[in-house]
Amino acid sequence: MNDSSNPIQGVTDEQIRTALTRLRDAKPLFSTVDVIRAVLDFYHRDVGTPGGASPNAQFGKRLMKHAHEFGIVRVPPDQTVNDGEGSTTTAAMWRWAP
Repeated sequence: MNDSSNPIQGVTDEQIRTALTRLRDAKPLFSTVDVIRAVLDFYHRDVGTPGGASPNAQFGKRLMKHAHEFGIVRVPPDQTVNDGEGSTTTAAMWRWAP
């Protein structure tokens, strides 16, 4: 899906926690894209949007800001991941906090 209105912008912290709970059972290492997919059931591409204006990048910053609360830790460096639409994107990687 690729349009100007990215649904990730309206996601609540509770929705993020629920998505992370589902991911906990499936993946020890996961990307911001994985979290977005777990929340929305799809990944919304925002191709051509500058990083500072990208809802997906802003969502990643939200994960970083609240990582302790969500029980996750960022694992640098960012990685190239499949966007599910035949292209790739760069995403932060995460693991569960000890």
